[in-house]
Amino acid sequence: MSGPTLSVVTCCSGAISKEFYLKELIESVWDIATEIIVINGDNKNDPVYSETCNVLYNNFSDYKGFLTEGAHTLKNKIKIYHNPWQKRMGCMMGRLQRSLAISHATKDYIMLLDADEIIHEKDHDKIRKCLELGYTAYAWHTIHFYRDYNTIKIPGGSWYDYRANLFKNNSYTFDMHDSNNGYQGTVYANMEDSERDRKYLPLSGHPGCKKTSIEVFHYGHVRSEKVYLQKTNEINASYHPHYKDLKTLMWDMSNTRQINITHPEVLHERIKNHKEKYPEYYESNT
Repeated sequence: MSGPTLSVVTCCSGAISKEFYLKELIESVWDIATEIIVINGDNKNDPVYSETCNVLYNNFSDYKGFLTEGAHTLKNKIKIYHNPWQKRMGCMMGRLQRSLAISHATKDYIMLLDADEIIHEKDHDKIRKCLELGYTAYAWHTIHFYRDYNTIKIPGGSWYDYRANLFKNNSYTFDMHDSNNGYQGTVYANMEDSERDRKYLPLSGHPGCKKTSIEVFHYGHVRSEKVYLQKTNEINASYHPHYKDLKTLMWDMSNTRQINITHPEVLHERIKNHKEKYPEYYESNT
């Protein structure tokens, strides 16, 4: 790819058992990424046998050997780093993994995506244009699918709307939440000489950040009922140490609406399988 180069960075653990969209994420950015950084958080002694690495090896390489120290490169584009997920760190662990992924990026721009987020092929040319224009960062609109592929959550509260998913590669950018655990995404420092006076501000509010019509398709809340119940309990426990696990799944359909949209091509098979497994979801919202 000529012009500015692009690092796509993400992190994932339990790619198979937790039904992450890691394979589809990589396929959705393959044509626009110069390199793809994956932080593998699986807690196994030999990461080559982990779920996350298996997804990568089985879909993007014939390599079956052991990981070397540092990164192993697949198809000259995917670089895998292993940093085991530490449950005791709670909600801080996700921020650490994203920040670590950012630190390994070597290209001009960084695109930060979670392993349940997909880029639509219709936006590839817009992303290339963003790289050419050269602004500090670009805020993209997130569409949060909930329960099924026809229902979305209305932005508000923890359901954020715009995030700075694309930004220039520099040493002052990392991932964090605010003091109320609201997700800020990537942040930047105002770089005051004194740490006491330094402020870490959402990159989406940077004067050099431009809001765009590019969309991020967030599918993390569309999984099998058993896996989604596990996900709900794990996330709540990471923020609230005394949280008691839910025993049954209860979909919160408040602040949702139906949407008629063309999904990214890489999702078509997955959507077909979901509709066959949960036809009642789609009968109730057609």
